[in-house]
Amino acid sequence: MKTAQASSAAHGKVVGVGIAGLAAAARLAHAGLGVTVLERHAAPGGKMRCVPSSAGPVDAGPTVLPLRPVFEALFASLDERLEDHLTLVAQPVLARHFWPCGSTLDLFAQEAQSAAAIETFAGARAAAQFTAFCARARRLFAGFDGPMMQAAAPSPLALGRVVARDPGLLRAMAPLSSLAGTLARQFDDRVWRSFLAAMPPMSAARPIARPRFCR
Repeated sequence: MKTAQASSAAHGKVVGVGIAGLAAAARLAHAGLGVTVLERHAAPGGKMRCVPSSAGPVDAGPTVLPLRPVFEALFASLDERLEDHLTLVAQPVLARHFWPCGSTLDLFAQEAQSAAAIETFAGARAAAQFTAFCARARRLFAGFDGPMMQAAAPSPLALGRVVARDPGLLRAMAPLSSLAGTLARQFDDRVWRSFLAAMPPMSAARPIARPRFCR
């Protein structure tokens, strides 16, 4: 990484060697600041953490690496290229899920393949509801990616402008509904619904108490 000449008066401290901490430290160093990164563990944590096992270290981070353009932009801001440092291999199967009764479900990188798998797992109606769910998610992502997800400090005014241009986004957000309530309105199949309810812990949201339904 190419860095500007560090200023003796400017020094930053970053707490936590996760992806966010390392990204912040790299940007600060690139801007010419001295940087101290503090981590209580012996190795990087967060989404890059590993846990020991009898077979050696096991990656305990996320199943997939989402939003590749965000990482490409990070490396570009450091005058580097992502592909010069990481080899990313596209996987057609994102994850395989198991239920205690023996049922399984694969989710794929391609929406149509996932919909076909869901139809086999839970029926045609569940597959159609999944397709509608994906369309809703795409609409919300397109509307809020820039002003909220990519913004260092999201502005209520900027978010309000987005909703003013597309008032239907407010209904799509379901701001007064819980996750459980939103899922109940979108999906009839209780097993598929309980599976989706398991997603919040994976994104650091608050888990909800849910039954472990099985077929």
